[in-house]
Amino acid sequence: MKITHAPIPTLPSHQLNDVLKKMNIIDLINYASASPKCENDVKSMMPRRKLKLEIHRKRFYLRLCHERFTYKDVSIYVHNKQTFKKTDKKINIKGCPVVMKQDGRYLHFYFKNEVNGFIFILDYISDLFWSPPINLFMEAEDTKIGWLEITNWIKNKRNSEVESVKYEALDKFEKEDLVYMRNNIRASTVSNSESSDLFTTDLSLFIHHFPQPQK
Repeated sequence: MKITHAPIPTLPSHQLNDVLKKMNIIDLINYASASPKCENDVKSMMPRRKLKLEIHRKRFYLRLCHERFTYKDVSIYVHNKQTFKKTDKKINIKGCPVVMKQDGRYLHFYFKNEVNGFIFILDYISDLFWSPPINLFMEAEDTKIGWLEITNWIKNKRNSEVESVKYEALDKFEKEDLVYMRNNIRASTVSNSESSDLFTTDLSLFIHHFPQPQK
């Protein structure tokens, strides 16, 4: 869908809402980047779409998932700024110029510091799309980098609560990092990608069920 920014923000509220409802997620991200008013338009649109947000530390990857229409899902990657091309597009996010490249349903953002950039985009996407439920994937690759920042974001912005945690290869996590995550993340569902075990626990009891770190 081609977006013309100029006339859309000036539409009456009911017409504007109708236009925004027809946009896909990537169009909404592009529209929101045009101005603070456009960002607020997206935040205010009704009805709110039923989305879930997957957080993958592996490759600094987010996925916005539609509850019913998986073909509309959007994947978001954060990269080191050195990997972008001068021809890639720049958009404005909260007053910061950010390099973005679109490839179909994939968005790529480029930052000098991948960890800080990932948290910046995570915070922006979560805020823009009404704090969708989080599914956290704890993968083994480069586990030491970024997990403290992700855990702190969940603790501070989501009151430590996520919908689910899926983990693998916990023996590759530093003991102190794993303990910190256990103490600051609560989930209603936990699963191990290396087995079929799946169990549910009250949010307040999550710490007692999360796998103990290797000694």
